[in-house]
Amino acid sequence: MRPGVDKSLEHLVEAVRSEVENGKAGKHRDGRAVRWRFRSATPADLPRIRALLSSAGLPLAGFDSQPKRFLLAFRGNALAGCALLERHARAALLRSVAVAKRERGSGLGGAMVRELLARARAERLRVVALLTTTAAGYFPRFGFQRVSRARVPAALKATAEFTGACPATATVMRLDLERTRRKRTKA
Repeated sequence: MRPGVDKSLEHLVEAVRSEVENGKAGKHRDGRAVRWRFRSATPADLPRIRALLSSAGLPLAGFDSQPKRFLLAFRGNALAGCALLERHARAALLRSVAVAKRERGSGLGGAMVRELLARARAERLRVVALLTTTAAGYFPRFGFQRVSRARVPAALKATAEFTGACPATATVMRLDLERTRRKRTKA
C-alpha cells in the first residue's frame, strides 16, 4: 500500500493509474498526467468541502450530515475533488460531486463516481439516485436513467436535496443496482 492512501481506496488508485497509462483518463488539459491521493473525509474536512461545493455552485443544505461518507481527492495538500454517497436504508443519494476548476477535464469526477458506485454495490444497496440541474448528460455513462420523483425511494425523498436544496425542476436520475446485479448473475 502507498503511504497516504486508504487501503480501501488502493484499487481506485490502481484503476486511475491504469487509465493514465492507457491514455483513457487522468490527464490534465495541458496533457500532463494527474496523480491524486484519495481518502474518506473527517469532520475536520467540512470547511474545505463547503468551500469547494460553494465554488462549484452546489447546494450546501445537508452536506454535513454524513461527513465520513465523502470521498475526497487531493493533489498534494490541495483538495481537488469531493463526492458524497449519502446512505438511507438500502438506498443512497449521490450528491456533492465537485471538482476544483484546475482539475476539470482530468477524469477525476468519473473516478470518484465509479468508486462511490463500487462502494454502493459492496454495501448491497438497491438504488442510487441523484438530482442535477446541469449534468443530466454526464451520468448516463454510469448507468443512471432519468426518472420521475415518484420512482425514488421515500427515504431519499425526505433528504435535504429533495425537500428544498435542489429546485423542483432538477432532473432526477436513478441507478437500479438490484437490476444490474441480477443481469450480472445471469450472464
